[in-house]
Amino acid sequence: MRSISNPPGEYVGLEEIDGGIWNVYFGPLTLGRLYERHMCIENAHGRLKRRNV
Repeated sequence: MRSISNPPGEYVGLEEIDGGIWNVYFGPLTLGRLYERHMCIENAHGRLKRRNV
């Protein structure tokens, strides 16, 4: 897991689970999954969020 931020008491991190697919964590809580190729984030409920660039 790679820590990308260190707020007091909790870590925000990424864990690569496949090529370009990352689980996103806040401490022990899984926030969702990042799909690098499509620049989309699927939350823990399976809903896709798209980042506007």
